[in-house]
Amino acid sequence: MPLRDHFLDSLPQVFHWEGFHSAWANTMVRHLNQTLLPARYRAAPHTHLGSQAEVDIGSWDTEPQAGDLTVPANGNGTAVWAPPQPILTLQTELDDPDIFEVKIYDEKRQSCLVAAIELVSPGNKDREAHRRDFVLKCASYLRTGVALVVIDIVTSRRENLFEVLVELLKVVEIDGNWEPSELYAFAMKPESLQKGWRVRTWPCTLRINERLPTLPLWLAERFAVPIDLEASYEETCSVLRA
Repeated sequence: MPLRDHFLDSLPQVFHWEGFHSAWANTMVRHLNQTLLPARYRAAPHTHLGSQAEVDIGSWDTEPQAGDLTVPANGNGTAVWAPPQPILTLQTELDDPDIFEVKIYDEKRQSCLVAAIELVSPGNKDREAHRRDFVLKCASYLRTGVALVVIDIVTSRRENLFEVLVELLKVVEIDGNWEPSELYAFAMKPESLQKGWRVRTWPCTLRINERLPTLPLWLAERFAVPIDLEASYEETCSVLRA
């Protein structure tokens, strides 16, 4: 099934990208856990639509009573500890980023995170701070030995996060050639060297009305599983009747 444009304003609300991204992540989790991953590995979805989403579940905190917040004093009684006044007060906007990802854990290594699949959202690309937050997360994964697959089918924003990631990683040499494109997917396998890091990379150009590729998801130094983006995409479209 060829790639569709999920970011058209003319699409009915039921077909909007948020639901599709979430469903696609869950489809990939099912493919991984049911057919691709050995028993020692487990995939789990992690999705969160940042500050654009409304909270549907509220929480309440009742007013504490006089005896609820007490600590032992020097005598037999109790006293409420009074913290010092703050030295600095910082006014800021704490970003709440969009997250659409699949995480793969190795149960034999105490549920160590070994790989992640990231679905790029428009919110990850809409301004410089958000683009940097996204690639910082990717770089953090790579620096801790976590392999990556990143998929960007966002047509409403043209920024290329692969280029931003390469710049952040302070790449000193590129062995190979690839022309950046607006839609893309790439796999990355970090390898620790005596001096620095080497990141093996499999970039692919994506195009509307063309089939999606298969990328390697590395779980260990010499072991990878094929992430058939076309198969999971086609199943997601079929389930959602998109």
